[in-house]
Amino acid sequence: RRSSCGGAAAIAGAQGKAYWAQGNRRGQHGRGQSADLAAFRTYASSTPSTSASMGDLGGMGQNNFLCDLVTVRNCEDQEEMTINMKLPPGGKERNFQRKKDEPIARPLERIRLQVLSSLVPKKSKKKGRKECNDASDARSELNASDIACVILDDKGQQIPESRVNSDAWQTGHTLEVKFPAIRKEASDEAATQEVKRMRIETNLPSCLRLLLPSTLLAGDFLTAACARLEFCSAEDCKWTWFVEDEKEDSESWVLIGEGLPEIRIDSKYVGRKLKVRCEPACQGRIGKPVETISPGKVAGGPNLDFLKARQASMPLPESSGALRVMTYNILADVYAKTDYARDVLYPYVSPEHLNVDYRQQVALFEVLGFMPDILCMQEMDSTGYENYWLPRLKLHGFAGAFGHKSTLVEGCSTFWRTNKLQMLDCENILLRDLFSDSDWLRKHFGEEFAKSIESDSRLSFTLSKISTVAQFLIFRTLEGARKRHLLVMNTHLYFHPGASHVRNVSMAVMLAYAKELLTSGSSSSRPASLDAYGIILGGDLNSEPDTGVVELLASGSVSKGHHEWSDGSRFSWADRDEDTQGFAPDEELKYELNLDPGNSEQESHPSFDLANPFGPLQSADQLSSAFTNYVKGYIGSLDYIFFSTRSLKMLAFAKLPSERDLCIRPDTEEQQKQGYLPSQSFPSDHVSLVADLSFSDSSPGDDSDGLPTWPPPESRQVLPLPASRWNESQAANDLKQGKIIALPTDTLYGVAASAKSDIGIDRIYDAKQRPAQMPLALCLARPEDLSKYANTSDIPDGLVTELLPGPYTLLMNGLEDSGLSKSLNPHTSIVGIRVPDSSFARGVTAHLGCPIALTSANQSGAPSSTSVSDFRCLWQKCSHV
Repeated sequence: RRSSCGGAAAIAGAQGKAYWAQGNRRGQHGRGQSADLAAFRTYASSTPSTSASMGDLGGMGQNNFLCDLVTVRNCEDQEEMTINMKLPPGGKERNFQRKKDEPIARPLERIRLQVLSSLVPKKSKKKGRKECNDASDARSELNASDIACVILDDKGQQIPESRVNSDAWQTGHTLEVKFPAIRKEASDEAATQEVKRMRIETNLPSCLRLLLPSTLLAGDFLTAACARLEFCSAEDCKWTWFVEDEKEDSESWVLIGEGLPEIRIDSKYVGRKLKVRCEPACQGRIGKPVETISPGKVAGGPNLDFLKARQASMPLPESSGALRVMTYNILADVYAKTDYARDVLYPYVSPEHLNVDYRQQVALFEVLGFMPDILCMQEMDSTGYENYWLPRLKLHGFAGAFGHKSTLVEGCSTFWRTNKLQMLDCENILLRDLFSDSDWLRKHFGEEFAKSIESDSRLSFTLSKISTVAQFLIFRTLEGARKRHLLVMNTHLYFHPGASHVRNVSMAVMLAYAKELLTSGSSSSRPASLDAYGIILGGDLNSEPDTGVVELLASGSVSKGHHEWSDGSRFSWADRDEDTQGFAPDEELKYELNLDPGNSEQESHPSFDLANPFGPLQSADQLSSAFTNYVKGYIGSLDYIFFSTRSLKMLAFAKLPSERDLCIRPDTEEQQKQGYLPSQSFPSDHVSLVADLSFSDSSPGDDSDGLPTWPPPESRQVLPLPASRWNESQAANDLKQGKIIALPTDTLYGVAASAKSDIGIDRIYDAKQRPAQMPLALCLARPEDLSKYANTSDIPDGLVTELLPGPYTLLMNGLEDSGLSKSLNPHTSIVGIRVPDSSFARGVTAHLGCPIALTSANQSGAPSSTSVSDFRCLWQKCSHV
């Protein structure tokens, strides 16, 4: 270190004295030593010292570290450089911002004036003061010409003042300042002069900020400080860890670890504060040590038995060609820390477990326990990426890329293990930029697609506003004799439950861009054929397995007849904040009804036949997951790992938690009534998905290794969805296919089928084990439809509209030519008709376009259900609840 900064050792003796005389304007020898520079050790040994030696930088305290040092920050991408030093005689710290191309004469003159200002006494504010000591009189006569300030090169030669800053302020050079040393005794004043030499260090390793988490967890968790480092890395720095002494009133610290930037805190230190010391270093150069103390005390970590068991069930694959893929929506702190989140979205989570410092540590434990080769993360805070995830994962062999949404505060990030994959290309695309490019849309989707979007003002305005970002990363494998290529996509689609059509076109545009990226960017480093790539898509698609987005990915296409296109005609950007948070279980949900969806379906609305250019992709979970998102008001599968079976095959998939796993309190092992996310043991409102894949040897176009994942299996666990307007069409679509659903009315929960479906009506009787002679009621959307299905000739005027909608069943004579199923109540001519005061039940009926057959949601003979949990035994018999 010293040899690179101290100059040539050969400069000594007489040469040294000549150097001293050159810079002394009064012809007097200076009174200083330079223990920093070997060049002047001979001279310095015979001269009294007036400045402290640097000695061993690593052992110096923080306060005197810069006494003999000028630190220069000179970044290539900036026009200015920062010069920091402690100026004599008082050692006051000064910062100078200077242009790089400026001659050094200007900053040197500034330094002279600053030194002069420290020497010249300030005028007394007291009037009438006449007395002044001799030293003060002498100092008052000083001017800038009495101060000598030069920069010396590594051979001790003065650098001309015409040289520019960027050339002169270099490591190995020295700043020399000479100034009169005025003593209080007048007799000694005339013959003294001080010399201050300060070694210049450019871009010295620095720790600009050092913070410890507000929550410190003992046990299995790795703790690290948030350090903002410059010109060094965390791996190069020396780290020392302490806990406060357990003795009361003791201010001493106990060493518990050193060397590494991370530490596992032993449980025996719970209740004590933590201190960390960082000594920044790089290639033998050592910067100013910085230390910090934790704001809180070490706490015991939660019980992570489920996460550990889940990790243990997925040992790292033995095959060198295997790839572990993980996708994880980690719940951005920008959403979790608001009052609305604490009071409305996650009131069941204690503040300490919703704190980002706590959640990040648990999430990191989960990630490192699986050690994925590819990690797709969503809802990544931009500050969280820079200050936590990137530096922490880098310590474990990962590199990363971050793509922020148009809102800038959060986005998607993808990490990969650098010993397994080489990143060849990375692009972050805001989808709204593609939607605004009409020429690009025409090129990839045709004239009709582009014109349809342009002509629909609501859709085009929404597509111009969405903040969705898509990441595209191209990799080449590093293991194995045969190098393979991968395209990894990561995204978080727009969330609103009424915007399924937006998600459909977003995914189509994303896939089209991926195809363009692969086929138009050929080079010596990567091929230009789609068949040469393994395709992996990980992300939060905000779409259930039976929605259009998943159908496009899993089946390879989605048609313009899909019900989500007509649903989208009701959505507008102005209403985007409505009905987005689901509903509290069993509450009466009412909203403004559109009782003419049949007419709206006849109106013009954009609808498209979309195709997946990569063909059908396989879902790692076979679309069988019951949920990946579990919050109060919504339970559903939204997160996926898709891959192409032409080049990849499935090895293993990590088991997802069950509802019971969420309901176990780790601290007490008690079974809670409900276990919503996030929680003490689950740091996000989503759970992670982990899959092991490997390259297959199938020939292009051979999908024999892939299992079909469309449609979703009927065995998939059924969990309740919000009874909101945005699910009316999905429910009606189920009924059209002869399936049955469970839904709330204004009195009880009911099981329903289309009144025109023989299969659906039979399924109600089978599910309830209901005797065949017991009739079903008819549910209508409007009271005025009554006459279509019953004889109303004897009904007094106004009676029906007075009773309905409401909690009444009208028993009437049915019409034989009603057009309903012959399986509906064949043993009686009497029909019970309901128009419930329930927005959802009537909305579903209106979407269906005919009455629904309805009965209570319970096993025949059992009590009626007033809560969705009362008839859990029937959930699996229904397509949706």
